[in-house]
Amino acid sequence: MIEPKAPIYNRVAQSAKTMGVVFGTFAPFHKGHYQEVIKSLSQNDLTVVIASGYADDRGALIGLPLAKRVRKIKTLFQPEPSVFVAGLDETDMPQMPNGWNPWMDALLDIMQSAMVGDRTLFDLERISFYVGEPEYGKELEARFRDRMQALGNRLLADAKIEADALRIVEDPTYFNAIVSDRGQFEISATMIRNHPMEYFNLITKPFQSHFTKKIAVIGAPSTGKSTLIRRLSQTFNANHSEETAREFENKLGINDDDLTVDDYRWFVTSQHEENSKVIDNTQNGIALLDTTPLATSVYAKLYLSDEEFKSLKPLFDYYITHEHVDLILGTMPTGVVEDDGNRNLEWANDGVRFYEELERQVKEYGLEDKLVALSPISKDYTFYDRYQEAVDTIEELTGLETGHLKD
Repeated sequence: MIEPKAPIYNRVAQSAKTMGVVFGTFAPFHKGHYQEVIKSLSQNDLTVVIASGYADDRGALIGLPLAKRVRKIKTLFQPEPSVFVAGLDETDMPQMPNGWNPWMDALLDIMQSAMVGDRTLFDLERISFYVGEPEYGKELEARFRDRMQALGNRLLADAKIEADALRIVEDPTYFNAIVSDRGQFEISATMIRNHPMEYFNLITKPFQSHFTKKIAVIGAPSTGKSTLIRRLSQTFNANHSEETAREFENKLGINDDDLTVDDYRWFVTSQHEENSKVIDNTQNGIALLDTTPLATSVYAKLYLSDEEFKSLKPLFDYYITHEHVDLILGTMPTGVVEDDGNRNLEWANDGVRFYEELERQVKEYGLEDKLVALSPISKDYTFYDRYQEAVDTIEELTGLETGHLKD
C-alpha cells in the first residue's frame, strides 16, 4: 500500500475530522476532475483521490495503464499537503453489479491507509464521496454502512478500535454523497481520448505530454533542417528543441571529424533530455523536435567503425524505441548545402548516403508509417514549397489549421 505523504500530510491527517473521496478511471485526469478535487479540499480536512482500472482498460488501450495514471496524478497533487493518491486495481474483481462489495472493500481499505498512526476511518466525523452520476451515490449509500461494519469488525478483531467506535456508522451525517453538476464543465475523458488536440487545454499538465503530437525533422546535414523547424515553430506557435550536437561542437570549437564514441553517447542522452523538456512544456499539443536519437544513430553508423557503432547499439535501441514520435519529416538531399562551420562538407554533400541509412533504420525500428519524405529542393521545388508541404502534413496529423497561404 502506498504510504501517505510526510511530514506535512501526517500532521494534517493526525487531526483530520472530515474526508472527501474523489474516484474515477481518470484516463486522462482533466480539469473537471481537478476542480472536483479542489472543491473537496475546500470542504474537507483530507481528500483521497483514487484512480481505478484493470488490465487492458480504456486507459491502458491508449498507453495509460493504471499505474501510469496514478503516478501522473501524484505529480499533479504533489504540492497539496492534504491530498492522498492511490490506485484501485479491479483486474481480479467480478464484473458489476456482482463486484460492488469487493470494490467497496478495496476502496475502504485505501481510505483507511490514508489515515496515520493509530487513527481509523471511525475517528472521522464525516466522509463525503464526490460522484459524477446520482446512481453512483445511491450504490455507495446502499452498501456503505454494511461494508464499513465489515471493516470495523476486522479492525476490532485486530484490537485497533473499541466496539463503541462502530456507532459512528449509524450517524446519518457520517456518509455524504455529492453529485457533480457536469453541465458546469462540459468535458469528459472520452471526448479527450477521441479529440485530444481539440480539448488539449482541458487536460491537466502531467497528462498533456501523453497526448502531445511529437514531430521530428530529420534529414541530411546542413540542408536547412533547423531553419525549417524554426519556421514551423512560428507557424504553429509550438515549442521546438535545439540540436544539442551542434551546440556541443560550437562550444568546443570542433567539427564532425573530431567526434568520439563518448561524444555520440552524450548526444543521445542530451538530445533525449532536450526533446523531453519541449514535450513536457508544450502549449498547444505540438512538440517540434530538431533531431532525435534516431538521427544520431544514423550519423554514428556512417561516421564510426562497425565495432564502435555496435558498442552504442543497445543505447540507440532503448532511446529510439522510447521516443514514440508521431511524425518524422524527412528532408531529402537537396544538392544545396549550407555551411554552418561544423559539418564535414565533403560528407555532407553525400546526403543521399545519409538518407538511405535513415530509411534503413526507420524500417529496422518499424517506423515506416511515421516517415513522410519531403520532396527534395530543386529548380522547380523551392524551400518555400517544402515549408508548405511540411505545414500541410502537420495540419493533416493534428487537425489544426494555420490559415497559411496555399500558393
